[in-house]
Amino acid sequence: MEAGEEQITSDFSVVIATLNRGEDLNALLLQLTEMQKAEVIVVDQTEEYPAEIQQQLDQHINANANFFYFKLQQKSASNARNFGVNKASGKYIFFIDDDVILPEDYFTKYFNYIQANPTVDAIAGMVLGLDKAINYSLAKIYYNQYFGHLFRPVNYAYPLTTSDLGTCNMLIKKSIFTQLGGFDTTLLRFEDSDFSTRFLKAGYVSHYEPDLFLIHKLTSTGAVRNLTGLVKSEAYWEQCFYLVLKNFGLKNGRGLLYYYVKPQIISRRLVLNPLQYITGLGKLYKGYLLAKNKLNLAAGHE
Repeated sequence: MEAGEEQITSDFSVVIATLNRGEDLNALLLQLTEMQKAEVIVVDQTEEYPAEIQQQLDQHINANANFFYFKLQQKSASNARNFGVNKASGKYIFFIDDDVILPEDYFTKYFNYIQANPTVDAIAGMVLGLDKAINYSLAKIYYNQYFGHLFRPVNYAYPLTTSDLGTCNMLIKKSIFTQLGGFDTTLLRFEDSDFSTRFLKAGYVSHYEPDLFLIHKLTSTGAVRNLTGLVKSEAYWEQCFYLVLKNFGLKNGRGLLYYYVKPQIISRRLVLNPLQYITGLGKLYKGYLLAKNKLNLAAGHE
């Protein structure tokens, strides 16, 4: 073991929430076995794997004393990640997706970055696709004072001193994650946007560092896509309004709402079809009412 590796192992816990991605999970655990750098907490919401996949998974878990495997029935990424953090013993928590490819020096680079920047509370690393394309520009919306941080491209080329915290490639101090109450389990999507906003509003410091990259395979199946798909139903608009009302209010968050609403409601196709347009507006309004109700209920329990 090289100098510093023992400290890396004791300081870091990797939390992986997974659902119906057995092949991806086994490939990731093989990488982590070869790296042997951190405690690994797997929170699996898969009901059942094929026998061959399950056998490989059992071999990985049983062969590594620093691997810990838990099954959850509830299909919620937020709940799974919160559960994983609660089980983790490390000072720092990594969140990575189950379908990623890690560079060999992944943990070492993060450790060195923390050593050089001890006041940073969380770090977002670059997420590259299989094509390894890099984005060299920031959209105008990024500079919005309230929610602009949510529009940092995941593959942005340059470091930033304020960033969102996407759960595909992120490190955070466990103590701060716990203080903020973890991810909001009401959200089936936008949970990382909500957490990033609460994190920044609380005055904590996050950096984005492109050198701390991984590759995201973006597997088209699995995860919680059946729960968070892009069908613009009342449930989808409920999530949008919940995020905006909770963190920004309608006045400060109207630009974010417009971003979500414009492609679905303010379109020539819908305007030319009055029935679809009215139906779309109805779903939007119902989503708003559902979000307000949830927030009122949450406030009543505080």
